[in-house]
Order: sequence, then C-alpha cells, then structure tokens
Amino acid sequence: MKAAYDEEEAADYADTHWLKQLIERRTRRHQFGDVSGRVLEVACGTGENFRYLPKSADLVGIDVSKPMLDRARKRADGLDRQVELEQMDAQRLSFADDSFDHVVSSLSTCTFPDPIEGLNEMGRVCKPDGQIRLLDHQEPVSGV
Repeated sequence: MKAAYDEEEAADYADTHWLKQLIERRTRRHQFGDVSGRVLEVACGTGENFRYLPKSADLVGIDVSKPMLDRARKRADGLDRQVELEQMDAQRLSFADDSFDHVVSSLSTCTFPDPIEGLNEMGRVCKPDGQIRLLDHQEPVSGV
C-alpha cells in the first residue's frame, strides 16, 4: 500500500478526491474541532485535517509515505501551522505508551494491512483518559 501512495496517490490525492473532501469537511470539523493537548494524527496524508484541528493543539502527524508528508508540510506551512511530521508505520508507532491526549485519524484504517494492529497501536499511545477519534468509511471492526 505504501508504494501506491508514494508513486500514484501523493500527486493526485487532493485533485482527485475533491468531491469526497467537500462532503467530509463538516464531519471533520465536528469530529476533530475540539481536541486539545498533545494530538497525534495517524496517517495524516497530505494534511487535510490540519485546518480542522485547533491551532492550540500540539500536533504530531505521521504517515508511511514521504511524498504525502512533503505535501502535508506544504499545507501546514500554508496554514501557518506548527506540526511535527514523521514518516512512520501506523502499525508500529515509535512513541511511548500514553504519549498523547488525543489520537485522530481519518479515512485510513482501510489502508492498514492489519487494521486491528493499527487501532491497538493508537490505543497504546493514547493516555488512559484521552480519546481516539476516527472518521472512516469502513464498517466497524470487531475485537478492538
């Protein structure tokens, strides 16, 4: 899956997904607009969620694809937004347990080879009193 985003999706993602993004804007704002503290965005892609996350949040974004992260950096800069970006696999997060107040991710679990493993990693790095907030188009995954 990483190769597809590196070679094909990164360049065309924003252009070919404009209708989907239009529909999702309201939902993204509702789902992510009030997160606070240290926030991890898993599979941040091109940074589409950056505009919906409060500027007061200490934002860290990860993605497996360097070209996607390059676009996310440009988007963050265009929004005058401080974001720490790291290339990382969502199924093997390098952060310590309980590192984040909120973990957010949108339209990503379908790209994980093992969605359960990715969700478990999100749970591991989220503080016990924190929240994991997802926006996805897949059916709910059982066993998490």
